Amino acid sequence: MEEGCEVTADTDPSRQFTSGRCNMHYLRFKRALDRASELGLRLCPHCGSDMSTARRNAIYCSVKCTQAASIARNIDDVRLRKRIAQALRKAQKLENPGSIPFTVADWLELAERLEYRCTYCGRVTQPEDLQMDHIVPLHKTSRGPHALTNITPACSGCNRSKKHRPLLIAWAPPLLGGKPRWDKAAPRGKKGNPWVPLAWRDSDGPLSSVLEAAQPFPELLRAIRVSEDFYQRKDLSPSELRALESLSSAR
Repeated sequence: MEEGCEVTADTDPSRQFTSGRCNMHYLRFKRALDRASELGLRLCPHCGSDMSTARRNAIYCSVKCTQAASIARNIDDVRLRKRIAQALRKAQKLENPGSIPFTVADWLELAERLEYRCTYCGRVTQPEDLQMDHIVPLHKTSRGPHALTNITPACSGCNRSKKHRPLLIAWAPPLLGGKPRWDKAAPRGKKGNPWVPLAWRDSDGPLSSVLEAAQPFPELLRAIRVSEDFYQRKDLSPSELRALESLSSAR
């Protein structure tokens, strides 16, 4: 018996409603079965319940699951914004030359425009896992600006590997020719398994291969140019100058 319906086998001695449902509830039940047959098995993404007979455009099985999923999304968003805001405040305290404050919304807009893709390895990352990398590090050895022009999205692996090392001078050149860190066949150990983004793998290892591999990736090219422009304006050691000169001569 359907809730709110008075038709049952006991109240219908004529047996007109053999299913124990009135016409309205029977047709509703039949449409649900037809949808289940057409769309196949559908599970609620929140609780995992079977919702094969639910409305065609239903995402969750119930109002309760809809509300619970909404709360979870809001919590993740709050945590994401809080983490980014803390990183922004920490960077602003350094007061590096050329810094231009920007907001959490500015960062999220940049990440969304780049489809939450890591600039260095090209992996698409969940928004809450994407990290904010300063192309020219904020560290005292470089004192890069805390500005949106010096910011790019990076996955946690690339961000941890790069650390405070300048992109072109200290990170890319020694790593060219190494195997990507997610290659299970690669030998382990920092010296035996130098990390390198997949797009930068090269058997010869000249710095020019970075530029060649970066051509299809505008954001990676931007990061290279930002790094090059910054360090050409600084007093560099002879080895650092040679690294940049080899890059310029490769163009």
